[in-house]
Amino acid sequence: MITKIAKYAFSHMDIVEVYLPNSVYDIGQGAFSDCHQLKIVSFYRTTNNINDKVRIRNQVFWNCSSLEKIYAPMMRTHIDSHGLAHCESLTDLNILI
Repeated sequence: MITKIAKYAFSHMDIVEVYLPNSVYDIGQGAFSDCHQLKIVSFYRTTNNINDKVRIRNQVFWNCSSLEKIYAPMMRTHIDSHGLAHCESLTDLNILI
């Protein structure tokens, strides 16, 4: 089971969509930074636990200029400073805080 994504794990990659299970609770600093093609990040349910939570660390989506949507409606979400910096296209942030 995947629970964490390491620092800068996917930075600078040509990723368009990311689907993460709700077992992921920690996304490391800069994990998807500078992924200029990234449009959608979605957490899908693998359990019925409403207390599932995820921490989006510093600069996780830094400079993801095409990012339009982050979908995690059934997960408590904590976004560290600059987690969404320079995401000019982000128009749909569906999260539970």
